[in-house]
Parts: sequence; structure tokens; C-alpha cells
Amino acid sequence: MQVIFLSMDSVWRSTQSFYVAAPVQVYSIIKAVEDYVRYHFYGEDITFQRASETRHLRAEMSITLIKFWTLLLLVGAVGAWVHYAMAVRVGNGALASCIVVTLIALDCLHPCAYLWVGQAKQMTDQQAQSLSWLQACFSLAWWSRWLADMVLNRTMTRIIKWLGPISFVVLPFVILVMPYMGINLAFMMLLGATAT
Repeated sequence: MQVIFLSMDSVWRSTQSFYVAAPVQVYSIIKAVEDYVRYHFYGEDITFQRASETRHLRAEMSITLIKFWTLLLLVGAVGAWVHYAMAVRVGNGALASCIVVTLIALDCLHPCAYLWVGQAKQMTDQQAQSLSWLQACFSLAWWSRWLADMVLNRTMTRIIKWLGPISFVVLPFVILVMPYMGINLAFMMLLGATAT
């Protein structure tokens, strides 16, 4: 008998996979249509037993898509806040939209950081301490280590993991001050229901 245990980790991971997997789903549909056309019109053998190289290329492409998609979500959230701060005339729902986009970006922060710097070879503590301040500023390895230390740690993971559920508790009270958050809350509840 299997026991199902629902924890914050599983809820957080399902929300992350909902946001992160969108481009891979589109890519899968495109490749499936391409394989169908190759089989139906040209009679090619499209089984994966004959195409191990294709499987490897598709896996690499999927990882690349997710890396750039999550980076786009993070940069988009920063861009939304910059636009909100610099805009002279903004609509009534602009702040609410920025908050929602930020929550989505924070859900994607951990997978994005892991894909960009988590699997890369990190410099050791001794190597980092031997660098001067100027060398560290221009060292890509130092910055990737710094980013991994800032994002891929237990404290940051716990904070980000609990932001989503806390937002669902806080948003009904925020609606009293910002009514446009009600529309976003309804959409987020629908997305959360479909993600789990």
C-alpha cells in the first residue's frame, strides 16, 4: 500500500514544474508533429531505438529551453518593476501585476540558478580567497560561485518555498486595499488547482 504525503516541497515543486515546463511542452508538440510528418509522408523510421542521437539532441535542447525560459521570467520580473518605477502613467492593476510576476519569478529562481551555475564546476574556498577584489569582479567562476551560494542554500530555499502559500493567506487582505489583486488571486488559484 502506498501512502501519499503532501508536503510544502511537493506543492512548491509542482508549482515550479507548471511554470518551468511550458516551453518543453510546446517543444514536444512541435517535435511530435515533425516526427508524424516524417513517418507519414516520407516513411522514415522514427522509433527511438534507431535514433539515440536524436534523443540526446532533444534532451540538450529541452535543457537549453528551460535555462533561457527561466532566465526570461526572472529578467521579465525585473523589467516589469523597472517599467513600473519609471512609468509616468500606469494603470490601476500595474502594481498587482508586478507582484504576481515577482511571485512567478521567485518560483523559477531556484531552477534557473541550478541550471546556470549549479552543475558547473565551482571554484574552491582557497581559490576564491586567493583572488584580489579586482580579479574577483572579472572572474566568471567567482560570480557563479557567489550566485550559487546566494540562491542554492537551505535558507533561501525555505523562504521561496513558503512565499507562495503565504501569498494565498495575505492576498485576501491585500484585496481590501488593492482590488485588482482579486483578479490575479482568482487566476493564481485556478493555476494552482491545475498544477497540483
